[in-house]
Amino acid sequence: MLPLMVFGAQRAFLSGIGDTRAVLSAAFWANIANAFADWVLIHGKFGAPALGVEGVGFASSICTFVMLGSGILSVHMGRYGKEYGLKMVKPDLKEIWRIVRFGIPFALHLAVEMGGFTAVAVFAGWLGDIALGAHQIALTLASTSFMVPLGMSTAANIRVSQCIGAGDEDGAVLAARVCMAIGVGFMILAGTTFLLFPVELASSFVDREGLIKAAAELIAIASIFQVCDGIQVIAGGCFRGVGDTRTPFLMNFLGHWVLGLPVGYMLAFHHEWGVSGLWWGLTVALTIVGLSLWWLFSHERWR
Repeated sequence: MLPLMVFGAQRAFLSGIGDTRAVLSAAFWANIANAFADWVLIHGKFGAPALGVEGVGFASSICTFVMLGSGILSVHMGRYGKEYGLKMVKPDLKEIWRIVRFGIPFALHLAVEMGGFTAVAVFAGWLGDIALGAHQIALTLASTSFMVPLGMSTAANIRVSQCIGAGDEDGAVLAARVCMAIGVGFMILAGTTFLLFPVELASSFVDREGLIKAAAELIAIASIFQVCDGIQVIAGGCFRGVGDTRTPFLMNFLGHWVLGLPVGYMLAFHHEWGVSGLWWGLTVALTIVGLSLWWLFSHERWR
């Protein structure tokens, strides 16, 4: 955990100055190291003990040290160390408190959002193995396409904050709109693919007819879910760019825990829609969060 947390700070610094390539490089080499360590430690290659599933844990730890090493090379031993005067200094309690005040709402935002998805997985498990398997298949596909708007969210965070720092509020709005257009445009394409080929996509995971049918239903729902999810994550990045982490937290709490989860639970268990009801609940949550956040940002209440 320690190297992972230190790399988190390095990654935030690199993203803040706009060097996302260094972050990608760290992730690339960490994945190479992880795959090699998995092969060696799980199966006992090159004289190493065959640790089985325990080897996965050791490989993951090795992966975090590789990321930390890459971060040290990029941040502290590269040109940034001298350019930004990076050095060990006496803790500044005032600055630490500012960071904590900014970071805690974002941490809570992630907790309520991820907690909502975790709750849906638990509910899906209550519905049986078919429902849980279908949920996992659809979520894997949705999570894969989600990487593009997630990247646009980081881009929005960086560009909006840089424009605000330069006193260019109109530029911040333009950057937000461009990131939203790219991210949502991609999600519309991904959603269209999900809507047109749900059975084919589900079949790439399993060959059980009942599971394919259940997963295909969720993949079709994900065609709507995708667009809403893209809007909310990019809008959240825009708000972080203007220094507001409380609004995304509050909207996610209301959207997921006050509205989305109760609606999904009612549809799944009281109206017997099954796991599809849970996914309609997620869609309601993400629609509310995404549209409300983007409306608030685009009407420039943050100015």
